[in-house]
Formats: sequence, C-alpha cells, structure tokens
Amino acid sequence: MRAVVVEKTGWPEVLAYRQTDTRQTDTREPGPGEVRVRVVGVNFIDVYHRTGLYPLPLFVSSVLQFRSVSPRHGLHFHVNMTDMKGKPATRSYRMRARADAATQTARDILGAASALWREKALDELTLQEIAERAGVSVQTVIRRFGSKEGVIEACIVEADAAGIEAERDAAPIGNIERVVKVLFGHYERDGDAVLRTLAQEDKLAAAKAIVTRGRQAHRLWCARVFAPYLPSRDADGYSDRLDAFVAATDIYLWKLLRRDLGRSPEQAQRVIGILLSGLVSSSQF
Repeated sequence: MRAVVVEKTGWPEVLAYRQTDTRQTDTREPGPGEVRVRVVGVNFIDVYHRTGLYPLPLFVSSVLQFRSVSPRHGLHFHVNMTDMKGKPATRSYRMRARADAATQTARDILGAASALWREKALDELTLQEIAERAGVSVQTVIRRFGSKEGVIEACIVEADAAGIEAERDAAPIGNIERVVKVLFGHYERDGDAVLRTLAQEDKLAAAKAIVTRGRQAHRLWCARVFAPYLPSRDADGYSDRLDAFVAATDIYLWKLLRRDLGRSPEQAQRVIGILLSGLVSSSQF
C-alpha cells in the first residue's frame, strides 16, 4: 500500500499532494471536524464533509479507498491508495463480470425462445414475447442475435438450448429398454413442437434449418446407441440396417401411435420396443 498526503492550499478545488510510503491505515470512523474521502472514478474523489458532498478533481489514478483526518491546524487528507499494479487485475475482473453477465443474458434469451417454441408455431413467435420471457428489452435481443431467426437458429441449432441432444446423449449404448425411455421422454415433451416445425420447413428458413439438424442428429444418435446391432461402417448393409433403426424410432411413428391411434405412452413404447427387438434379433453379421 501507498499513502497520499493531500495538503489544502486554497479552496477544496485547489489541492497539492505528495506521495509517502506507509503501511499504516486509519480505519476508525471520522470524528468532529474530520472528513472521509472515497473514490468515485478515475481522476475524481468525493469529499464527505459533515455539511455535504461534492466532487473534488484530484488527478490520482487507481485509487480505491481513502481515509482522511483533519488536525487542529490546517487540513491534511491521509489517503490510502492501492498500488498501480492492482489496476489491471481490477479491470480484468470487471471485464470478466461483464462477459459473464452477457453470457447469462444470452442464455436467458435462448431459454425463453425454447420455452416459447414448445408452446406455439415458429411463425407465431415474436421478438417481443422472447424479450418479455427473458426479462430483457427487444433491443437487447436484436443486439445479441440480430433477428428472431437468429435467436431460433442459435437456440435450437447451435446451442441446443432446448436440451434435446444432451438429453438423448444420456441413453446407454445397446440398452433397448433405456433407449426407448429416453426417446419417449423427448417425444412426449417436444413431439408436438417438432411436428409443428416439420409442417413449416417449406415455409420458414429457420424451420428448415431446425429439422435438417434434427434429422442429422437423430441418425447420428441411432448410429451410436444401436452400434452393437449394426455391421461395420464399411459393410455393404450398414446403411440399410441403420435406416431401419432410424425409421423404427422416427417422430412420425410416435405421432401415428400417440396422436393418430390414441395409444398411451406405455402402449406406444411397447410397440416401438417390439420393432427394435425384431431388428436386434435379426442382426447377423
């Protein structure tokens, strides 16, 4: 620590100061006739008199906390000042804090868009709704993502803000019963939203991007979880076998069973389990 002694040579705006090395810090509360001096910005300090507060121009940088004592004769401000080496750390901390806040704001926006996607069709979503759900202004959303389409793409395609891919990745490889349960957890929660998006893929670019990514992700997921029942990737029958598993777990099969035929989730899971068991038992390679 370093101390700055400020000597009054005129009105409070006219000050001269000099630096002295000291490790002593006055931490008591100000007494009668004393003042406390605290920084409010680079090159400025505030002098807290018993009678009021006003800014005092003082060209001192990297000042964090001031302490002042007024002796009987003359007014001397004894000021504790952090060494200049601490300034970059403080600035770095503030920059990290701002970056963290910006990241959290982006997460809030993506989370809001994901929740709204589950409630209504993409063409019915508005920036105003997304902003209100996220607790930010429309301008904030636009600054971060540019448009509603930018939010949707970042939310579903880039960031997986809906958590679909992360949820599916929890399915254990080769365990058919667990795989079906994970799949139905996704379809029961998001199936209707996915179907609405599929219905708009020829109308909206954002919908097209979402379903394209979804189809790719589903195929990769099937290749991973059903790997023990697939031939080697360079085998002639690999693509056909993989297609069979993709079809047996497709969203439209869920729609047929749950929405068109009105089957219960348990019944629908059993049917898909039968189909998958048939594929597994026929795996000869």
